[in-house]
Amino acid sequence: MAKCYIIACVVCGKLFDATGRNAITCSSACRVWLKCHPEYSQFLHEICRKLEATPFDMLRAEAARFLRPDFDSRIASGELTWKDFQTEMACVLEEFAIKEAGGILS
Repeated sequence: MAKCYIIACVVCGKLFDATGRNAITCSSACRVWLKCHPEYSQFLHEICRKLEATPFDMLRAEAARFLRPDFDSRIASGELTWKDFQTEMACVLEEFAIKEAGGILS
């Protein structure tokens, strides 16, 4: 079974389940937009190079800050690992999706 990660789309900011660490867009429309705007991609990679982080890790952190801003310091301190936090993020994302759908699970 492939691993699944919750990250924010680099183009639109929407949270989505990424099945690979090379995913940075949520849809084909966002992939096309990014392909048509190479300067955006170059800018992102330059920031990541300076921060010594991958785009994937930055987008995963963005999703974490959105879903559980209270966990930011616990992750930064090493109290929580990404593996520990990923399960929590999945639960919070599911709760958020149900709330957005009006409390109806289909």
